[in-house]
Amino acid sequence: MRARSPRWVPAMNLARTLLAPGLLALSAYGFADWELDSDASSVSFVSVKNAAVAESHYFTGLTGRVSKAGNATLALNMTAFETLIPIRNERMVEHLFESARFPLATFTVDVPIAELLKMKRGASAQRDLSGTLALHGATADLTATVIVTRVGRNAFAVASQRPVIVSAAQFNLAGGLETLREIAGLVSIAPSVPVSFSLVFRR
Repeated sequence: MRARSPRWVPAMNLARTLLAPGLLALSAYGFADWELDSDASSVSFVSVKNAAVAESHYFTGLTGRVSKAGNATLALNMTAFETLIPIRNERMVEHLFESARFPLATFTVDVPIAELLKMKRGASAQRDLSGTLALHGATADLTATVIVTRVGRNAFAVASQRPVIVSAAQFNLAGGLETLREIAGLVSIAPSVPVSFSLVFRR
């Protein structure tokens, strides 16, 4: 085999020097964390009072991330939600969620990120994601059935296929719920709520 001319060695070294940062950047980008697009995401729940009146509420303070290893966290600011009745918002912050003591609720779950990254743009898949909800000083394991859609090369949408039921008793919220019922003069407030979500993650 013909020996490589010495004059090519500096040129090859220069090429490696110029290409290396770009290759490293592409590699890091490919394994970058996915951040929640809070403006395009929503988490809502429905409460029922007096066994007949259902009302929809939603959170306005959402943050989230999925690491390159597939460790996902969704955090809810427990002072940032909307029931469309200001005094009710205040009462829930003070008496139900006790947000001064427990400012955040978090859901943590491991997702099959390597598998999802193989999805083509526009493709959807159903997954059961089992994780842990930490709320009001208590934790419980919950499973959410979701539809994951790759909406772009660098964007995924994750939506609940059906609501996740959250019980007040699981998270030491029954006492606060009773306080709300008494203050509002209601006959009853349902002790469980269905929670739905639509999330968008980008990198």
